[in-house]
Amino acid sequence: MIRAEDDDLEPLSTKFIDSSKFQYKPKDLVDWINEYYQSNNIKDDDKVELPRKFILTKIRNAVAHGNIKLALDNIGISINLSDKFNNRCVDISVNINDFEDMCKKIQL
Repeated sequence: MIRAEDDDLEPLSTKFIDSSKFQYKPKDLVDWINEYYQSNNIKDDDKVELPRKFILTKIRNAVAHGNIKLALDNIGISINLSDKFNNRCVDISVNINDFEDMCKKIQL
């Protein structure tokens, strides 16, 4: 299972995530970052790292709850992931080939 929490696992590098390949509403990222800063300090690399953490968290939640769909359009196949919680839904999507390329770069 993919976990984004760091309570009992070694840190997972998010460098394999190319946030420019994902589609989501910018407001969803801003809301998540605002909530993140309520319990975390600002770090120098946040501009790059926080969008990656946001994406990884949304992937984890969607996978854990089975909220994954594949969609076919004129560009190809995309993976659509939905993080649903307390009447809120955050949707992200990525081209399946881009996702596969990123997964090949995971360093454990």
